[in-house]
Amino acid sequence: MPEDRYEVYWLPDARDSLKALAQKAREAGQSDTLKQALTELNARLEREPLEVGELHRGKGPVEEHVAAHKVLGIDFGVDKEKKVVAVRKCWALPVSGL
Repeated sequence: MPEDRYEVYWLPDARDSLKALAQKAREAGQSDTLKQALTELNARLEREPLEVGELHRGKGPVEEHVAAHKVLGIDFGVDKEKKVVAVRKCWALPVSGL
């Protein structure tokens, strides 16, 4: 149901890092791998962000998580009351080769 979905926002630092990773992925021939990881992570963040990754801090309605999926790591916050996810940071996992 659409009303149960969370809005996902990639903050400027995360978007900038993602752009740099996309360039590296193109150069390494891994664009499809990065795109798939991003698509899957985004879908999970929209549907079930509290189940993604590990909780590393919580205060009131806001939880902060860190997650790794395929070639991508992210740091994000979830506002359970407002149904909003803010991806603050992202990076290539060491095993990715990016």
